[in-house]
Amino acid sequence: MAINVSPIAGVDAGINDIRRRTADLINADVLPNEGKLWGSAQGRSVSDGERDQIRHQAAGLREEVKAKVRDAGLWAPHLPAEYGGMGLDFLQLAYM
Repeated sequence: MAINVSPIAGVDAGINDIRRRTADLINADVLPNEGKLWGSAQGRSVSDGERDQIRHQAAGLREEVKAKVRDAGLWAPHLPAEYGGMGLDFLQLAYM
């Protein structure tokens, strides 16, 4: 099920933009790949080689999603900007 957000009246436009960009990224890159991101065989009986391949593909997919999060400027919202984060305060992070 897709995440739907709409602007919250009275909230800073930048925070509303972060909320929208976060929802867009989750809807486009995380939710469609939810079953693949962790490399699970999902109850299937698989050989060790196939399990390794599934895990390798999952690791690659996670790296792709992480790169998209960084490119969207949404990486590490809880960390200060000087440490590579977004520098959001607690309330901004809660809105995100």
